[in-house]
Amino acid sequence: MLTRKLIKQNKLDYPQWKKDVAMMCYIGTQFCLKIFHECATGEMSIKQKLFEVYIEGFFELYETATQDAIQMDTSHCSSKAVVERDAFLVGLINWLENYCPPAVIEKNMIKLITHLGIDTIRDNHFVKFKQWAQEIHQNVDFKSLQNQIPVLERFKDTHNWFFYTFVVNHTLFNVD
Repeated sequence: MLTRKLIKQNKLDYPQWKKDVAMMCYIGTQFCLKIFHECATGEMSIKQKLFEVYIEGFFELYETATQDAIQMDTSHCSSKAVVERDAFLVGLINWLENYCPPAVIEKNMIKLITHLGIDTIRDNHFVKFKQWAQEIHQNVDFKSLQNQIPVLERFKDTHNWFFYTFVVNHTLFNVD
C-alpha cells in the first residue's frame, strides 16, 4: 500500500517502466482478489468468471482495433459511409492478423462456448456476440472479397458459426 502511494505521488526514484510494472502488479492483484471474492461468495464459479474475463478481453481488442481504424480514416473525409466501411475492414483485418486470428478464435472462443454450453453465456455477452456477428455481416461482403484477402477468407467460416449461433438461431435461446 505504501509503495503504491509513493509511486502515485512520484516520490520513489524509479524509471517510468518500473512504476508501470508496480502499478500493473497492484491492479493484477486487486483483479485476482475480486475474482476470488466473487467465487468464494458463490456469485459465480472460477470457470464462469474466467470465461467472462476472456469474453470481455475479446471484445475490447476488437473494438479498439476497429474503432481506431475508423477514427483515423474518417477524420478527414467527406464521404464518411464508404470510408467507414473501408476503415472497418482495415480494422477487422488488423484485429484478425495481429490479435485474434481465426484459428485462435476457433480454438479458444468457439471451443469454450461449445464446451461450457451456450446457456452459460450471460445475456449481456450474448447480446454482444449477436451485435458483433451482425456488424461484421453488414460491413463485410465475403463473396466479393473471395480469394483476395486470405485472412478474411479464413475468417468467413468462423464468422458464419457466430452468425448462425447468435443471430439466426437466437430465438432458440430466448435472448434478445
